[in-house]
Amino acid sequence: MSYYTFKQRRIVDEDGVDYEVMHFSCDDDAIVDLPWLRGIRFEHAPPQPIRLRFEDDTPEDGVFIDYLGQPMPLVSQALRDVLLRAGAANLEFFDTIIEGAAEYEDIPRYYAMNVVGRIEVADPAQSTGVRAFGVMGADLYDTFVPREGLPQGLAIFRMAEQASTLLVSSQVVHLCEQLGVQTLEFLPLAPHGPGSPTKT
Repeated sequence: MSYYTFKQRRIVDEDGVDYEVMHFSCDDDAIVDLPWLRGIRFEHAPPQPIRLRFEDDTPEDGVFIDYLGQPMPLVSQALRDVLLRAGAANLEFFDTIIEGAAEYEDIPRYYAMNVVGRIEVADPAQSTGVRAFGVMGADLYDTFVPREGLPQGLAIFRMAEQASTLLVSSQVVHLCEQLGVQTLEFLPLAPHGPGSPTKT
């Protein structure tokens, strides 16, 4: 089974100008500070619904995307459905309510998502040259070789070497294509760099 990282797909208008993305904030520090990136189940679930609001600099014609990493991991209803359909059993979802959402006809329903499970994916003997902040997945390394014997059958998990990076299965990628989850770009977890078995 192949695994993929993902990022926001570039979304442009008819003139090729990038749309800005709608972002949210949460004023409850106790919820924001929960160990969302540690890959562990919460000892106590946060009060629901989690109250969110639009960022102060919200663009007038921004777009809503299916995954946001801040102020905690947020997924759209569509992406949540894909993950569950792919058999993900290591997820905790929490209802949210967004102040001002009624003003937008195209806003999806969002859930806060805790992903349980962190797995080391890089072969430590062959993956070298850790890069600076701002990259993810295999791109974290100048030379990357996946670890042999990665667990099979997982729909989603966190990368232990960089907990902000999520990996999903090829089944998730195919379901996103089939079900119209179009705001994410998927990148295969493949060897790259000098001395790797293959280069991307």
